[in-house]
Amino acid sequence: MIRQFQTQYYLVLTLSFLLISLPSKEKERPEPQKEFDVVVLMATPGGIAAAISASRLGMKVVLIERTNHIGGLPAIGLGETDIQSRDLASGIFKEFIDEIKHYYSKKYGVESQQFKDASDGFHFEPHVAEKVFTSILKKEKNIEILKEYQFDSNISNVKFQNNLPEKIKISKANNSKKSVWIKGKVFIDASYEGDLAAAFGCRFRTKKENKSDFGEPMEGKIYKIWGNDSLETGSIGERDSSIQAYNYKLCLTNDPEKKKKISKPQSYNRYEYQILLDDIRSGIVTGFLPKNDKTAGIFNLVKLPNKKFDANSHHRALVSSELPEESWPYPNSDWNWRDAFARRLQSYTLGLIYFVQNDSAVPLRFRKEALEFGFANDEYRDHDNFPRQIYVGEGRRIEGKYIFTAHDALPEKPNGRPPIHKSSIGTSHYPIESHAMQKRKADKKNLDGFISYQTKPFTIPFEVMVPLQIDNVLTPVPVSASYVGYSCLRMEPCWMILGQAAGVAAAISIKARTSIHKISIDSLQWNLINQKVNLIYYNDVRPEDPNYEIVQKIGLLGWIPEYSARLNEPFKKEDIRFLSGKSGYSIQEIESLVKNKTRLEGLVLLFKEWKKDFSKKKS
Repeated sequence: MIRQFQTQYYLVLTLSFLLISLPSKEKERPEPQKEFDVVVLMATPGGIAAAISASRLGMKVVLIERTNHIGGLPAIGLGETDIQSRDLASGIFKEFIDEIKHYYSKKYGVESQQFKDASDGFHFEPHVAEKVFTSILKKEKNIEILKEYQFDSNISNVKFQNNLPEKIKISKANNSKKSVWIKGKVFIDASYEGDLAAAFGCRFRTKKENKSDFGEPMEGKIYKIWGNDSLETGSIGERDSSIQAYNYKLCLTNDPEKKKKISKPQSYNRYEYQILLDDIRSGIVTGFLPKNDKTAGIFNLVKLPNKKFDANSHHRALVSSELPEESWPYPNSDWNWRDAFARRLQSYTLGLIYFVQNDSAVPLRFRKEALEFGFANDEYRDHDNFPRQIYVGEGRRIEGKYIFTAHDALPEKPNGRPPIHKSSIGTSHYPIESHAMQKRKADKKNLDGFISYQTKPFTIPFEVMVPLQIDNVLTPVPVSASYVGYSCLRMEPCWMILGQAAGVAAAISIKARTSIHKISIDSLQWNLINQKVNLIYYNDVRPEDPNYEIVQKIGLLGWIPEYSARLNEPFKKEDIRFLSGKSGYSIQEIESLVKNKTRLEGLVLLFKEWKKDFSKKKS
């Protein structure tokens, strides 16, 4: 009996061990996976442009967005388009601007104040930007949008196959246990932070370079006197670990019917704003808004349609809607830290406005001016009318095959162009501009890092979004640049142009079954030119002109160095001498070719000859 019991006992025990050792049904079930041609992280304008351009070339695309809203900064308060020369608008960015213009003309009429305040589509309300982006995306059948999915920049969330990126793991933003693997052939990092590229192991920069690194103006520690290019003492140009301050782009209104009163935040700390009283007494700050170009206000407002304003920090104010120094850890931090910082910045911003509107120590006339404004009650309705995301002025800057510096945006000679990049995938124009790096110093009249320095329309080489070490990853937003160089690339129109090029490059790579590092630049450029993207800017040749395509290619060879192509003019002797040096043909050969021809006719003939000879040499 005892022996029979022992036998049964050991049999049960053995079966128990076997059952324990068997994988559970939960473990057997593989993690869910989706497959796409092109994977785009974050529905910023650059990410949206990348997804659209890849989709239009037949690619199956996924667009991953952490929030429940697409559109990045334009959909969270950046209602003034940051572009210095509007003539440069091209490609999908131009499509977006045209749709904005069409929206206001259709809804309000071309004689309306709303249409006028839209400024040809370059100024818009945040919800309209999101509506237009959504409308454009809906026309694309090859794009799947995954909202409220978060990518955490960790090596455990990426996988490689044959040393190439294969897939990434994303999780529901409000439920980290609900995750899915996303497999792709090409990955595009369109995040402001550069999270995806960093997780794949791409090297990156976050610090300001030293004055001696690239010899750029405004490099390193700088106290710039606003309004000219002179500097305060203490501008030593040394590298440091500082990151420019972030803020919220607020949407304010003075329309009584739309204005929402701004309440005191729970964590209100009056002490943070008291120094403003000294600035008001001394005349550094003259009001809620600046009185002229030489005075400071708490905010800088730009008019938008429907009596709204894009409210940004003010460059002359020593206290505004930013928290210098506190944002320094942001680029390399996880989303828990970033979200906590966003809450801190939101509370600070609300407290600042509450202080100047209500504190009895603030002069009455100042308070009255501030009380004219409140939040627009029809914006961000699911977020208490406050922007859902902070304005990330810079994150990681991926180290690519080319590092864009200030010299790429500055003329090589007086009244000339910046260098013309033969591998250009777009052109842009914005000053070298950065926000404050450090909090105010008692002996300084300006904030460290708040700079502005004029540039000229410049070309952007493809290599700035091609990481050095990792293939089949493109970084059209966290581009490869010095700190100063990045400051004139970090604008949405520029990111949209780069995003469009990234989508096209991804499609070319997949169709040709080659890696991103080996794609044909010529094929990429012709695709972009056919999509009416400006690869080089001429003020007298528009994308709709019949000669646009050929002039773009000729221009990238450096044969038309001025900003005016002057296509209908006759050739001059100096033109022929210049072309001889550039093309390799003798003056006599060019003279015989272009005799009695306009510049357009002669350049086209010379280009055809050059291509023919170039092909022979190549073969």
